[in-house]
Amino acid sequence: MSGIDETIGSFFSLLQKNAGGFFTPFFHIVSYLGDYGIAFILAIVVLMVFRKTRRCALIALLAIGFGFLVTNLILKNVIARPRPFAETDSPFYGWWVAAGSMKESGYSFPSGHTTLAMAFGFSLFLYFPKRYSWSFLIIPVLMGSSRLYFAVHYATDVLGGFLVGAVVSVIAYFLVKWLGRYKKFDSLFPPREEQRQ
Repeated sequence: MSGIDETIGSFFSLLQKNAGGFFTPFFHIVSYLGDYGIAFILAIVVLMVFRKTRRCALIALLAIGFGFLVTNLILKNVIARPRPFAETDSPFYGWWVAAGSMKESGYSFPSGHTTLAMAFGFSLFLYFPKRYSWSFLIIPVLMGSSRLYFAVHYATDVLGGFLVGAVVSVIAYFLVKWLGRYKKFDSLFPPREEQRQ
């Protein structure tokens, strides 16, 4: 696994170096939007306002809640993996400094930002028609890339975030689908028209 982490970490370091920091402001914004899941929660609030997207909002909200619980409260503390920049004699420390020394605390695995981004994006992917819903998967890809660009996570942390986010999204999706058997719930959180058939 360390070989994968170093290869992908090196790629993002070269991207940062060869582009002269061109992507740094963009990835700063992406990473900032994932702080505490605020951007995703705001998007969920907007989706909740409209009756047609209310069920999707509930799925995403549950997925983010499950994702936070599994990643931030359980896995990070059980695995207790230090951040890549924790060892000052590792190449990751040099990459972290070159990328701007973004301050991050807590343990590294899995990536919390990536988990929440995947929980949100994959929930939308599952809910909406597949002819365009694949585009929502760009959200976790960009978030994971931002964490690697700033060397605050290993590639395996990001992959772990992808996995946790996808699993909790599927759980949330089927939980809401199961709750849809109840008429009162169905009236509050109606499914898409094509899902009724």
